[in-house]
Amino acid sequence: MIAITITSMKQQPKKKEEPALAPLVDVFEVKLKNQPLLLTSYGVISPKHQTSMMAEVSGRIVSLDPLFVAGGKVKKGQVLAQIDPSDYEAALLDAQASYSRAQAALLEEQARGKVAAKEWRGATSSLPP
Repeated sequence: MIAITITSMKQQPKKKEEPALAPLVDVFEVKLKNQPLLLTSYGVISPKHQTSMMAEVSGRIVSLDPLFVAGGKVKKGQVLAQIDPSDYEAALLDAQASYSRAQAALLEEQARGKVAAKEWRGATSSLPP
């Protein structure tokens, strides 16, 4: 009974009034505009399409397209470089002359074959002339 009396005599704590806390926020109007984005980064850049070129013939390059640069774009059929044709024209003339000599040698051998056939038919012995 004494414990109940002591606890009932105890004072209730005073209630403090808590101040209303307003959020600390600034408000401003958003406006739409173009803004460039500048980024600094590091890495390796590789092209989407890459082509390796090799000349099938040797020679001195006499002209080069000014648009033919590393990383540049070219169109189908565009002449990029021109090789000096004088060596190849000389080789073509030499090959044509060799062809003409071979044709003449063929005609000469065909004529000799005709002569040999006539001589064989005219021979009286069984041994070839």
